[in-house]
Amino acid sequence: MSQVKKADQSAQASSSQAVNDNVSPSLAKIFNEEASAAYKAFPEELKRLVVLLVPSSDTPVYVSPEVADQLTKSTADIKAAVAYWAKYLHDAGAAGVASRSADLGGVPVAMIALDTENTLGVYTPKFTKDMILIFALDHEIGHHILKYGYPFYGVVSDEFAESAASTYAMLRHIQRFGNDTDHLGEESERTAYTIILRGDTAHYSSDSIERAIQVSQERDISGLSLTQTAALADKIAAEYHLSDATLDKIRIAYLPVKRACEAQIGSGFDISKKLYGQDKDAYTLFCRQTIAVMKQHQNDPDIIKAGERFLNYPPIRNFMVESAKSDASWKEALSFIDNAQANASTPKLAAKKAVARAAVRYSC
Repeated sequence: MSQVKKADQSAQASSSQAVNDNVSPSLAKIFNEEASAAYKAFPEELKRLVVLLVPSSDTPVYVSPEVADQLTKSTADIKAAVAYWAKYLHDAGAAGVASRSADLGGVPVAMIALDTENTLGVYTPKFTKDMILIFALDHEIGHHILKYGYPFYGVVSDEFAESAASTYAMLRHIQRFGNDTDHLGEESERTAYTIILRGDTAHYSSDSIERAIQVSQERDISGLSLTQTAALADKIAAEYHLSDATLDKIRIAYLPVKRACEAQIGSGFDISKKLYGQDKDAYTLFCRQTIAVMKQHQNDPDIIKAGERFLNYPPIRNFMVESAKSDASWKEALSFIDNAQANASTPKLAAKKAVARAAVRYSC
């Protein structure tokens, strides 16, 4: 039996455990296959890869051949790692995390942890929880394999690295599911919430995500190999990530929104839960505070664009459209947002996405 087969069979055995932990057999199989394919394409970068499912799985869903034997007796250490990363992901309100220098019982590993139980999101028939988790896996793999996947002081900023990983994940999402998913139509808008509501500059990767979608509309990317896809993701992120100065300007402008959310809702995770839970009181707070900032900075396209993106996230937009039926102030708010969008100077998506977004915004 070859080492690769041994590792893959070990991972498949782990998948059967994961099935009992809120992960479907097909999804566990996809996790294993995606990690295996990435390992084959990037054997050096992923030679010590371990993929964990948290909060309840006791065994990895994938272990690379180089560390498989070393981890056979590390059950207790893996359980401890699962508990640690489960708390980390819960506190961060994140679906996944990657670490190039994790430790499992004294064994250094390149780790990916995915929260398969507390995954936050607004699910639809065209964007399921499984699809969110697959996107998260691709994103975390991107951190490990991409040239710009990890921050490097003075060269690769946090946002640059996150943009690269999200671009790779979006390209893989399109290769796997095509150009007609709800995720495709809303991810750049959804991502804006991180800087608007939470003051998180690292994950505001909307420009690179939009460019990835544009590229997929301009040419067929379905036949690209993983190495070609990674190279394209690096290229897009290198061209479309934002400067630290621009990010900090946007963050500072929207600090009143973050402070209001913390005062009235609580932690970042609580804010995320309200967003994905489509809480109407929270949505009222989000919208009014964001619009107030936009009105104070009407001549700054970067600040306007961030607010416009967030307010056009479909659940938020639909809330305002519904509210406008009985409250004229929301009609005025929608008019302001649409005019601000028209004046924004950053590139728009291709016509196909614009039409799709318009359908979402105005269908009631």
